[in-house]
Amino acid sequence: MKRGACFLVLLVVLISSPTFSARAARVSQLNGATVSSQAVAPTDPIIPPTWDVVADNFESGSLAAWSTVEPSRLSLLPGGGYNGSTGLAVAVGQDDAYIYQSRVAYAVEGYLTFWLNPNGVLLPEPTPNYWPPGTSLCAGEVRSSASDWWPPLIGFYLRKPPGQDYQGYLAYPKESGYFYDWQSGAFPLTEGWQKITLGYRIDSWVAVWVNDTLVRYYDSEIVHDDPSGDVIEFGKVNSNSSSTPSGSIRLDDVAFLVPRVDDLWVDAINGSEENDGLTPATAFRTIQRAADLAGPGTTVHILPGIYRETVYPALSGSAAEPAVYRAENGPGTAVTRGSEPSSALTWTKLTSDPIGMPAGVYANVYWADLSAWNLDGPPRFVMEIPSPSSPPVGGTEGGDPAAPRP
Repeated sequence: MKRGACFLVLLVVLISSPTFSARAARVSQLNGATVSSQAVAPTDPIIPPTWDVVADNFESGSLAAWSTVEPSRLSLLPGGGYNGSTGLAVAVGQDDAYIYQSRVAYAVEGYLTFWLNPNGVLLPEPTPNYWPPGTSLCAGEVRSSASDWWPPLIGFYLRKPPGQDYQGYLAYPKESGYFYDWQSGAFPLTEGWQKITLGYRIDSWVAVWVNDTLVRYYDSEIVHDDPSGDVIEFGKVNSNSSSTPSGSIRLDDVAFLVPRVDDLWVDAINGSEENDGLTPATAFRTIQRAADLAGPGTTVHILPGIYRETVYPALSGSAAEPAVYRAENGPGTAVTRGSEPSSALTWTKLTSDPIGMPAGVYANVYWADLSAWNLDGPPRFVMEIPSPSSPPVGGTEGGDPAAPRP
């Protein structure tokens, strides 16, 4: 059953890696130099301290942690990665071939990093080339599973104009639609290995670093269709309709990072999912919203209230830095329930007698439509009787008052 009977009083909960997700997390910091959407930014953007949500150097020799598209064109090559390590080889053609993971984290801000070697891949272009995105190779993207995965939050494209060296450029959503910045935003790449870092913040900015140096930064007209990024893709992510690339590219040390957060606040009564969760006055409404962002060393402060939800932390804590979920006002003040109050349902008075009840009884019976819950069995109703002199109160696994009785 989708909604189970779950009653839990939150006192102080310490969450560490043996209990929740086994994803490794570490803190890292990268620094960027100056550059802007067209030329130079007025300040030096700095990637904040981060957690690794996903990190793979392919030394395990397996792609079991990844979903794959066209796996026959994906292979791990010992000695074929950065500095002679194991790397991912992607044989290119017109169609896409890549690895991906979905629902990795609720990332309002995120950083996709990977080492790239074009490895002499052939990316033929016509002359003149009126639409380079049709002949370019997308090597990495961040998407959202919130809708249909389009448009991506940010994408990195590789091209090689006739007689020139490899170039890179970004693609990202603007007010006018999905924008490919190949005309004025292309930047040089080498034939060998280089580190690529894509960064974004929802509706705020997108950027790219090459070898930890910022080369493009856009903070104007950024309009993302989705609230977060949680799907990451590496390889040949796009298809080509007007050319046929050949050869293979190499990738290594792929990772997805999110900013570290030390304190988050949740308030079932006054909170909002649109808040940032960083103060009591800007608290989230649900524990899950905080759990999407929490990680090693985070304390989630839970203010008094009933939280009707199931919580799935996106990141593990660690022995050195546990993630703490704390009832801020003490034991018994924050309660989670896998239930809904009957007062939250829409009740309709029965106007006919489909099951042959005694005459006149059905006129005092109400019903509610639960089809939206997608249950695989009937729910269990709980009646709460505060005292012998009080009328019973109905709920679906809960005890909140309801006007009509189920």
